[in-house]
Order: sequence, then structure tokens, then C-alpha cells
Amino acid sequence: MNVERDAVILASLKFIEAHLDMELTVEDISAAAGYSSFYFSRLFKAHSGLSVMDYVRKRRLSRAYNEVVEGAMIIDAALNNGYASHSGFSRAFRQEFGFSPALLKVIHEQLKHLKGGSAMKQTFLKPSQLHAHKEMLYENIISAMKENGTVFDDKMMHKAYSFACDIYKDMHRYSGEEYITHTLNTALLVAQAGAEMEPVMAAMFCDCLAKTKVDVGTLKTVLPEAVVDIVTDAAKSLDLLSVDEQEWAVLVKLAERLHNMRTLDFMDSSSYQIKARETVQAYLPLAKEIGCEAMGRELYALSAKYLV
Repeated sequence: MNVERDAVILASLKFIEAHLDMELTVEDISAAAGYSSFYFSRLFKAHSGLSVMDYVRKRRLSRAYNEVVEGAMIIDAALNNGYASHSGFSRAFRQEFGFSPALLKVIHEQLKHLKGGSAMKQTFLKPSQLHAHKEMLYENIISAMKENGTVFDDKMMHKAYSFACDIYKDMHRYSGEEYITHTLNTALLVAQAGAEMEPVMAAMFCDCLAKTKVDVGTLKTVLPEAVVDIVTDAAKSLDLLSVDEQEWAVLVKLAERLHNMRTLDFMDSSSYQIKARETVQAYLPLAKEIGCEAMGRELYALSAKYLV
């Protein structure tokens, strides 16, 4: 046991902990410990098995993880821990933990709701806005993103919205509403869940490859590549999706199914049991796998009345 070395390491850890929200360099930390950066770096790695800056990165991400769990906005957790942008933080977070901070926020919101209330209540997100016109739905999507601190490009969002309106033009739902209101309600659910801009945009086109004549090539002329990738993945059958690798597509499909189930009464009654059984058999396990337990409860509650 090297008392002097341990004291140096302990002092450096305290210094790092006190400055996680500031710009840190190896030189800063080694100077605080009273050693050259070269010698201190070797000493630190021999003691911890990590480079100095790897340790700093892991501590920042761990602290950010806890802040998100405790209810912090993702952009606030990023800024509090030395990240200058939402995207840079999300990328680092995903590399460290295997999932995005937005997905973590979704999971813990579901767990909070799961602690109380009736299973028959809509416990995942706010109720769908039946009969709301498309302009109002779009405004609510933007409001939800602002409320959650989601970083987005207003011009890009509006361009996607206009494109979606054009793609679904003249299409209507069983309720008689414009079809675009379904995809916008899906996008609103995704936005309320705290997702990033790309999956929110993708949700506006959640079923366009199946319901319209638009193809992937056309989507690529208007939408960012990341958005088209999510739309393409969301068009796949559930058994071809991976929660680990295609989490946003999974969330989009769950949100779309949730809105469908909330409005199932408008469909042909012959489809009730088919949709309900499919929801229980395929979507509930997916909701459980992704960690959205309360969402699964609502999907089950909405399905149960059609399976009696």
C-alpha cells in the first residue's frame, strides 16, 4: 500500500468531482495533484485502469444519467456535465450505456406512472387529441419539444411537416379526419416522450411506405438521412427490429400502435379483435423489452375490452 500515491489519487478525484461541469484537461488535474501531466497520467492509469480523461468522461456521463433519472431535461444534463450540444451528449451517452438519454427518460417516466393509478387510465402520455386539426397538432408537437428541452431546427421541422401533409393529402381515417392527424398524433406521442428531433420527424411519416406511393428515394430528397433510416426501420415487421440497434423505430411503432388503439372504435368492428390480439401478442412484449411498462399497461387495457 502506497500511502502517498493513494493520497494523490484521492486528491485528484476530489478535484475532478468538484469541476465536472467545467472544462478539464490532464494538465489541470495533474497540476492540482502537484505532479507533471506525464507522471500523473501513468500513476492514475496504474491505479484505476483508466486514462485520466476516460475517467472524467465516465463520471460525467454517470452523473448525467442520475440527473436524467431525477427528472432533468436532457439539454440541462448535457450542459451541467461539460457537453456543449444535445447531439454530442446523446452520442457519448449511447456509446457508454448502449441507449440514448431520451430512451432512459422515457423508461423512467413510465416507471413513475406505474407506481399508482388505474390501469384503465392513459398512463403513458397525454391523451390523443381527437378531432384536433393538423395545424394545432403540429403546434403541440413543437410545444412538447420545447417543454422537454429537445434541440431542433424549426425550419427543418416545418419542412418535414409540409412534406408529410403533401404525402398524405386527400387521405382520411375511419373517423373522417384527415389521415395526417394520425401520423401527427404519433409524432406528438414521440415528442412528449422526450425523443430527439429525428424520431419525432420520422413519426410524421410512420406508415408512409405502406400507405402512400412515396418511396425511400423520394424521402431522401427532402428528409435527413437519419430520419429516413428510422422511417425505413419502422416499416419493418416487429420480428426484424432490434431494441438495441433500432430503438427509435421501436418507439415510433409503439406510439403509432398506441394511437391506433386509442381510436380503435372508429374502425370496422370486424377488426377489433384482430388488432387487440395482435397488440397483446406482439406489442406488449416489445413495450416490456424497451422498458415502457406503463405504455404496455395502457395497450393492454385498451385491448382487453375487445378480447372478452
